[in-house]
Amino acid sequence: MFSLYSLQASGGTGLPSHVQVVKAPNNVNLTIFPAYRTDMGEYICVATNSVGTSKTSAFLRPKAR
Repeated sequence: MFSLYSLQASGGTGLPSHVQVVKAPNNVNLTIFPAYRTDMGEYICVATNSVGTSKTSAFLRPKAR
């Protein structure tokens, strides 16, 4: 079991409407659509449960149109 505590854009503001976080029984999905140049950056996921903590990250670099 896991808990989704908080996900915020840098600067402490809420997420924009084109960013969605969906919690399912065994995972959490982050969807950014469409992706804008202002969304560029590192996204970090930290999962913690009774066994320990795991961390992974991805860098988003949207292509210019």
